[in-house]
Amino acid sequence: MSVSQISRELEQIRSKRVGAEKKVGEYRALESKKRTEADKIATIILKTSSESTRRRKQAERERHLSEAQSAGKKAIEWQKKVNSYSQKENTLQQRLSKAQSEEMSKVEKQRQREYQKEISNLRATQSKLNSRINDAEQQVGFIMRAFPKPKQEKLRVLVLTSNPYGDLRVDREQKRIKQAVQNATHRDWIEMQFRPAATLDDLFDGLASFPLILCILQVIQMNPLFFLNKIKMKK
Repeated sequence: MSVSQISRELEQIRSKRVGAEKKVGEYRALESKKRTEADKIATIILKTSSESTRRRKQAERERHLSEAQSAGKKAIEWQKKVNSYSQKENTLQQRLSKAQSEEMSKVEKQRQREYQKEISNLRATQSKLNSRINDAEQQVGFIMRAFPKPKQEKLRVLVLTSNPYGDLRVDREQKRIKQAVQNATHRDWIEMQFRPAATLDDLFDGLASFPLILCILQVIQMNPLFFLNKIKMKK
């Protein structure tokens, strides 16, 4: 039987026991009342001198004693029912305690199974996540290893010089530039190219090939249309 079924049966037995105890009390009270009345009549019988009164009161006393005896028997019968109900109640109470304990044990076991299942799911999810992370790391590592290392390129410098009037010390400036490059820490990564008597074409060619252009030029006045025509031709 389930806990709820035992609880309902226990409640019914308890209600019957309480009702039986009430009946025992009622019959015990009735027995006491009738015996008290019989004792009063007995006192009257002892005091009366009339034979007819004595016989009438004696009959009345016997009737009260009979009713008291009957009430006593009823009280004993209901007391037996009380005892029987009490035994059943104790038995049901023990069964109820056992059933509640078993039900709590089942609930706890079910909770433990659900908890273990949840832990297993979390571990499985974590394992899958770790596996995906490891796969991603391996793929990234493979891709990174497959990429060639970037090749370090030299700094290419174009030096344009022009001295149409001969008033610039171009040779000395070139020598100073070369000496500065030779004394530099990373001189092996610098590539210098000198173009003396540079023209506008050299300048435009250098813009496409050299990231750094150093000009040592004598400013010559020219028609702006000449530069515009040169730019258009390059385009």
